[in-house]
Formats: sequence, C-alpha cells, structure tokens
Amino acid sequence: MPILLTRATRLLRTEDGSGTLASLFILTACLALGGAAVDIGNGLRVREVLQANAESAALSAAVRASEPVEGDSPAQVARRIATAGLAPAGLTDAWHHESFELGTVDPVTRSFVPLPDLVDDQLADAVRVTLNRTDRRGNPEPLLFSHLLGHAPWNISGRAVAQIRTRAALDCPEPLLSLQTRVEVSTRNVFLGVCLYA
Repeated sequence: MPILLTRATRLLRTEDGSGTLASLFILTACLALGGAAVDIGNGLRVREVLQANAESAALSAAVRASEPVEGDSPAQVARRIATAGLAPAGLTDAWHHESFELGTVDPVTRSFVPLPDLVDDQLADAVRVTLNRTDRRGNPEPLLFSHLLGHAPWNISGRAVAQIRTRAALDCPEPLLSLQTRVEVSTRNVFLGVCLYA
C-alpha cells in the first residue's frame, strides 16, 4: 500500500503531461474558432449573394415595367434574373412565390407599400424583390461546424426596392407614327424619339 501511495503523491506533485493537456486545450479552442470563422464567412457570402441578386432583379423588373414588352412581365424578368444569379451559388431556393411585389413608395417615409391584391398594377411606381433562406421558408442556411455546438441554422435574407421610371410621351401633334426607343451609344443608353408625319 505505501508504494501505491507514494506513486500517487509523486504523480500529483510532478508536471509530467501538462504540456499535452495544454496542447489539447489550445487545439480544441483553435478548431472551434476556425469552425466559427468558416460559418460566419459562409453566412456573409450568402447574404451578399442574396442582396446582390435581389438588387439586380428589382432593377431589371423596374426597367421592364417602364418599358413593357408583350409576353414578358416584370415578375417574369425578376425571377429570371434572380434565379440566373443564384444558380452558380446553389441558392435558387431563395426565390419563392412571394419574392416579387408591386407597390408604391410613400413620399414621406420613403418606405415601400405593397399594392392590395385587387388594385390595378398600373398604379405601381415601385417593385420589391425579397430573397430568403429562412426557417419560415424551410430553407435556412445550414451551419458547417457551429451546429456541433448546438447552434441553429441561420435565417438570411436579401431585399431591394426599385422605383419605376416612365418616360414622357413624345410631343408630336397628330403624327402618322411616333416611336421612342432605347439606343445603345457606347456605354450609355439614350432614348431617342421619332415623329413621322405624312
């Protein structure tokens, strides 16, 4: 018994193995911080992709609303632009049936007000595009490492509003034909109008 007791007291007094324990602790902390950095970086990337695509879809839809083309509605343009931009990142599920809205911009608060369902779409002066990866939509952004510590997937959204700018009609008194169109001139687009009289 005295041999066992002396060995136990010697083990408690010496520092053998403390370097290994400290190394394991530091390694665990570095792995946890590295995993959190990967998850945070991925979350920021997804947020940036959603925001950039919401902005491009909203601007494209506003242009289509101001320059109508038969068979190509602003909602179709917004969906096409958003899904094309989201596809390379694997985030096409961020578009949903409520992603596109027509509405007006309140002149006082400068906030977007959606049009009620039964109101004519011609009254809209703005579009809003919202792209979501949320629990509510069933597609939250999964965590690669932080879920091991019990963290829930992240809810990330991108939202953009663009105003519809209509061009004034040409000032042509009783023309045979009047035409206003976009013309590409180097890096700028110019609107030209032609009045034809007989």
